[in-house]
Amino acid sequence: MGNVYFYGLTDFQAIATGAAVLASGGGGSYQDACAIVQQLADQGYTGTVQVQDYDGATNACV
Repeated sequence: MGNVYFYGLTDFQAIATGAAVLASGGGGSYQDACAIVQQLADQGYTGTVQVQDYDGATNACV
C-alpha cells in the first residue's frame, strides 16, 4: 500500500485555494469552498479524512 495521509480543515482550506488558483474547482467558487470549510469549523468539526495513494485497481473518479 502507498502513503496514507489525514486531511483536516486547514488542509481543505489549502486545497480550496489551490483549486481556485488552478481553475479546477469544478463545483463552485473559491468563496463557496471557504464557506463550507468555515461552516464545518463553526459546527466544531475536528475530524480528519483519510487519503491514500491510488492502488491502481480500485474504481475511482477525479
